[in-house]
Order: sequence, then C-alpha cells, then structure tokens
Amino acid sequence: MGTRQTFDDGYHPDDDRPSVTIEIDGQPSNQPAPVATSVARSSGPIDRTRLLALTALAGLVGVALIAIGTTRGSSASQAAPSTTTASTVVERVGPTPEPEVPIIDQLPTTPIDMIDNIVIAWVDDRRRLSVQHLSTGEDLGVSRLAKTNLPPLPERIHLIGAENSTWLIDLLEPENSGELSNTVRMVRLGQDLDSYAFISSNPGEDTEFFVGSLWGPSMAGTATAPASAAVLTVARRGIVVASQAAESSVLLGDGLDPLPTRLGRIVAASPSLVAGIFCDDLGRCSGRVAGWDGSNEVEIWADALGSPVVRISPDERYVLAAGGDTWTLYDLESGSRVSWTTAIRANDTLTWSPDSRSVFWIDDTDVLAHSIVTEPRQMSRVRQAGSLGDRLPGSDVALFLLEQ
Repeated sequence: MGTRQTFDDGYHPDDDRPSVTIEIDGQPSNQPAPVATSVARSSGPIDRTRLLALTALAGLVGVALIAIGTTRGSSASQAAPSTTTASTVVERVGPTPEPEVPIIDQLPTTPIDMIDNIVIAWVDDRRRLSVQHLSTGEDLGVSRLAKTNLPPLPERIHLIGAENSTWLIDLLEPENSGELSNTVRMVRLGQDLDSYAFISSNPGEDTEFFVGSLWGPSMAGTATAPASAAVLTVARRGIVVASQAAESSVLLGDGLDPLPTRLGRIVAASPSLVAGIFCDDLGRCSGRVAGWDGSNEVEIWADALGSPVVRISPDERYVLAAGGDTWTLYDLESGSRVSWTTAIRANDTLTWSPDSRSVFWIDDTDVLAHSIVTEPRQMSRVRQAGSLGDRLPGSDVALFLLEQ
C-alpha cells in the first residue's frame, strides 16, 4: 500500500495562519469590501472536513452578496424611470398697489381763521342764488325772488350778476335776497347810490350799455361795444371794456370814455386801479397799473398779466396772476414780485378774500383756498362744493364778510 498524503501537504507549522480570500468580480463600488475568512490549521481528518465546510460557507456568503447587489442594481434601474421630481410653480405676487389718491384729497384742511365769518355767493345753473357760510356750508336761507322796497337800495346791499341777470344780497336780512332782474346785468355806480349801469348782451351781437336809476334806464348816455370785447364790472365804480385791438374804455355814467393808449388791453380792474398790457409795433410788451384816468402809472412784468386769471386785491396792494400751474404775485407797494408753482390750477371763479391775504375758488368738486401773502404759501381744501350746484355761465363768485 502506498503512503497516505495529507490534504495540507505544503503545511509548515512555523507559518502564520493563512487567510482564504473570496473576491467578487464586478462588485459595485458601494458594496461591502471582499470577505476574508481565516481558517485555523489543525491536523487530522476533522481539519479537512472543517475546511471544506468553511469554504462552502464562504461561497454561499459570496453568492448571497452577489444576489443582493444584483437585486439592488435592478431595483434602482427599474425605479429610476418612474421616479419624478415634483416641481411646484410659485407665481411671484407683488404688493397690492395703493389706490391713487387725487391731489385735492391730499390737501390739508383750511385753517378756521382763514374762513371764519366769511360767506360765499353764486348762482347755480337753475338760476338759484346760493349764499353760504364758507366754513360750514350752512345756507343763509335766501328767497327765490328779491324782497326789498325799491328804490333806492340800501348801502349794505350787494349785487352779483351773470349774463343778462342780477341778484340782490342782503346779509343783514338774508331772506330778502334773491333774483332782481332776469333781463339785464346791473352794476351800481359810484357817483350816486341810485345810479346804475345796465348791460345787455346777446351772442354774436354788440353789447349794449345804459345808465340810469332803478326807476328805469335812461336812453341818454347809451353805448355799445363789440361782442368780442371783454367787459369788467367793478361794484360802486363803473365798467371797463377792453377790445381785442388792445384799446380800452371806461363807463362811469355818461358813456364810454377811452383810456390812455399806453395802458393797452385792460385785464383786471378794482375801484381805483386798472392793470393792462401794452405792446408796441415791434411786439415788445410791458405791463402797467394805473388809476382809471391813467394817473400814478406803475410798470410791471407783462408776461404774467397775459395769464387767464388776473385779480387786484381789495386793498389794491397786490396783483395776482394765475396761469396753468404758475402763480405770480406783485406787491405794488414794495415793487417786488414772486412766482411759484402748484399742482392744482385756478379758474375764473378765483376771488380774493376780504382781508386781501388769500384767494378762494371753486373746483369741480371742492371749494379751495390758497394763502397768497403769508409764508408758506399753502393751498388747502375748504370743503366739498356740491351743495352750491353747477354755476350759471358767467355768474360772479363773491366773498363777503358777514356783518354782525
């Protein structure tokens, strides 16, 4: 019989225990590292059997690892196509824009000391006279028709007019105030309490002027003016007529008398003063302020006097011109001039306050005030004007100091 050779023929007792390493080809990089199994060397048949068992066990572990890696890879590859990334579209919503506030609504309220004890009067488009406290809008309670013993009219009576019509205002007895004439506009002249000018105009026709008493106009001293001429009435003084040919005249009682040519076209008038623009043949223009007879002439800047609205203050110290958003104030006493701009434009209802410190006018919706003389020049809102109604075309807007 031959010699029986052991399984571990190359075994050397002095060597360290060897490791049996199982390497798995194609293992993904994220899989566990190769498994190393240490097998203890022993002599005899049991060692061989144990080695074979351990080797088989290691093989099974490797197969299991391969199966797990394959399953994971397959699951990942199958899941990838069905995986979707949820994308939420977020709409950018800016802040809600603030509603635009009208400029008039941004104005401060007029200080009470500017409007206390003042009444405003005008005639609406239904020919109704309105006389109200400026501060509260409270109506003074006038009648439909004037109630007074005529003639003569007391000194305290005020007259305001529109085209071919006249209203009487009695501030001491408001219930007597009302319409005085629906055929002519009347202006009280200064020479006599019972002396009046009567104005009759028709579209496209000459304007006719008569002078007389309330007993009736006299046919003597009548005059006419072109329909295109501007007619400026001044209570207790007379009438100024300015033609487009830059020629001006005054009516004081006996007819139209020409004003000095150098005064040019009159654009504003007060009881003692007239303001006009004169232009020479070369187109050079100058502004002039003088008495009704041309005396005491003062030259001022002409540009502003071409504005749509020009007013002389009741104390006759200031001339105010308002055109567009530009305002210009002349101080006739000091000879100074100042201009500024505002966001709200005035219109032909503009009138000075009785104290010559500020002006008032009626916008489409509000009664507005503008402090003119004092600094700062502050525009303010008196109140809504809806109760006044729409103005009768050509109607005067007048401010009066309420008599106590």
